[in-house]
Amino acid sequence: MAEKSKEGIVAEDFDPAPYVRPPILDVATGVALGVGLISAMPKPAPDNVRAAATKVRKDTVALQLAWGKTATAAPDRCKSDMRIDNAWGILLDRLESYSRLPVATYPRAARAQELLDTISPHDREWLKLVYEAEWAESTKRLDRIESESLAKDINELAGPEFLAEVKAAHAEYGIALGVTTPAQVAVEVNLAAPLRSLSRAIGRYGIAVVGMAGDDAASIAVVRKALRPIDSLREGQARRARAGNAADAAPEAPASPTTPIPEVK
Repeated sequence: MAEKSKEGIVAEDFDPAPYVRPPILDVATGVALGVGLISAMPKPAPDNVRAAATKVRKDTVALQLAWGKTATAAPDRCKSDMRIDNAWGILLDRLESYSRLPVATYPRAARAQELLDTISPHDREWLKLVYEAEWAESTKRLDRIESESLAKDINELAGPEFLAEVKAAHAEYGIALGVTTPAQVAVEVNLAAPLRSLSRAIGRYGIAVVGMAGDDAASIAVVRKALRPIDSLREGQARRARAGNAADAAPEAPASPTTPIPEVK
């Protein structure tokens, strides 16, 4: 008669076959599965299991590092454009609000209007220009603020934070447009080789953990818990396949190039 544990696990029902071959992996699922298996490693574990887990960690780290090299994205031009539009807009709003105070009571209201006429006379249509043209207009205004020593008055009337934000947004805008710094280009890295290596390491780890299974239900429970990340991944892939999205094999909590990878303990 088969032995049964408190959890109702029957030893003779355990099938090691699904763990001999690793599941289908992409980069994100590979890193996530590597992290999951290391985290679920039995403690204490036999030397061969620890050695296999150490190889899984090594290959997970290698894949993640390679992935990180491909994740260098060019700055978001649209986002930078929105930031500089907002920065200039709120600075001009501050000066405009001050200029509307009664000059008889607040004499510096006249100075606020002078600054507005100097920095952005007539209107703010220049903030709607195409990226490079707007950056040029922004540069012209910042150069004038510098050459005519207007920063002190602007900061006193509007608050120093507003011109500081304009300058920071302008610098970011120049980088995003590739005007002041060459635009970043994603590095091409071959991810197939480290992914294959990790897949093989996961397969060997599965074999090592399966070797811990005996005829008793307690050891089967330990093995199943250790290999549960593989089951969870396959179950998720099966659900997406049934939903008609088989190509999407991303785990429910996908890894990233910065996901912490635990040590083998």
